[in-house]
Amino acid sequence: MITNILSVLIHSGNKETLNTISGILSSDDISVTTAKTNEEIKEAFENENFDIFVCQNEAVDKETDTLVSTLLSHYHSLITCKIGDEESSAGFHCDFFIRTKDLSDEHNLKVFFRNVITFAKKQKTQSELAALLLHDLRSPAQSIIGYLELLEKEIFGELNDGQHQILQNAVTLSDRLIYLLEELSQIYRFEQKEFVLNKSRIQLREFIDTALRTLWVQADKKDIKFVPQIAKDLPVVSADGLALERVLINILTNAIKFSPEKGTVRIFVEKSENYLGEPSIRFRIADSGKGIPSEQLNDIFDKYYRIKADRRQTRGMGLGLYISKLIVEAHGGQIGAYNNREGGSTFYFTLPLSSA
Repeated sequence: MITNILSVLIHSGNKETLNTISGILSSDDISVTTAKTNEEIKEAFENENFDIFVCQNEAVDKETDTLVSTLLSHYHSLITCKIGDEESSAGFHCDFFIRTKDLSDEHNLKVFFRNVITFAKKQKTQSELAALLLHDLRSPAQSIIGYLELLEKEIFGELNDGQHQILQNAVTLSDRLIYLLEELSQIYRFEQKEFVLNKSRIQLREFIDTALRTLWVQADKKDIKFVPQIAKDLPVVSADGLALERVLINILTNAIKFSPEKGTVRIFVEKSENYLGEPSIRFRIADSGKGIPSEQLNDIFDKYYRIKADRRQTRGMGLGLYISKLIVEAHGGQIGAYNNREGGSTFYFTLPLSSA
């Protein structure tokens, strides 16, 4: 079901500003929340998924800027508006800007927010239509696979080798389509805060062995050797096993893809501490490829990003690492990558035991 009801968060240290903007935006199809402090911003985002964030620059100090920048990195569909004397007076990105002096001009203010609301409603409608489309496409795609498999099994008559090959290719492509639809659907659930971790107790050694067995054939085609170096004293953890398996498989798949024939992929898993000094499990996957251009290391976990030098030969849409980042951060962990001195690159992620 598509709805045009919007949720707006307004941040300002000025009570008069909060009242002015709230009064203009208040209507039957707009829910307005106000926040004066950083704690109120945090609490608001924990309790609700906002469509628009309005911030008065004069209320933004370094701590607020860091907080908002972090929040915006997790809510990619959030529309941001700044109010201030200088557009760049706060570091986080904004979609719309209005000067403080225009707050006193009620007509200009109403026109400004009417345009913001119109844009937000269009974006929200497009997003919800896309979610419905993803849901509706999955069923016919699965039916197509079922019909193709019936043909391939010669239920309706014998096939020659060429026909078998064509059907096998069609099934493979259909499987990729289903996988892509699932990735896009999962991203939507994450960004709408609808994703729920289904935690259970996981034996890490068994979990890792399952992922390696899943990719053994893929690695064997390039004669790539897996070298696991897994600590013996790993604890049982509570986490979403299927989600974490997806992270590990995504990273291992990339390691296989970018390693040369007869290369090596090393998997390190050990007890460690995260940046807060909390006990955690640290995974490192080191490939033997060419490494990642240093200027792209900070971008590879962005949605739809693909390493520029490999875009022509890469069929994916650049979603695997982005989904991996979402899953790891949903567990309270961190994910990243760096280039090795001896060549190749290492991807790592941590799983805090305190939140597992």
